Amino acid sequence: MAEEEDLVTLVDEEGKEHDFRVLDGFECDEQEYVVLIPAEADLEAEEVGDAFILRVESDAEGNEVLSDIEDEEEWNRVCGAWEGLQLAEEEEDEDEYEDEDDEDDEDDEDEFEDEELEEDEFADEDLEEGEDKDE
Repeated sequence: MAEEEDLVTLVDEEGKEHDFRVLDGFECDEQEYVVLIPAEADLEAEEVGDAFILRVESDAEGNEVLSDIEDEEEWNRVCGAWEGLQLAEEEEDEDEYEDEDDEDDEDDEDEFEDEELEEDEFADEDLEEGEDKDE
């Protein structure tokens, strides 16, 4: 079953509509923000291109409205917060990957130990009665 995507249509200064995919949502200093990327961006690519961070606010009727961040100080805080979240997620992903590798390594060690036991058993069977292993 395909995962439903959150799409947002924004209108630029010239009145042209642009579709964006909601990549992430997060809170910074008790304010909600969203990260948007162009809807046509390839999520499988290493770099998805331009990303936009917008503030989530409410209008007079209580509807959510996305606003540009115009204050440089706020912009720096928000970008830093999002980058920190991304780094934390990457570290978490790396930890999960390392845990999987550790499990694979343990399985490999167990298999190696089993093979050594089997080889020793065969070596013992090859010895005839009265022969010493050291001969």
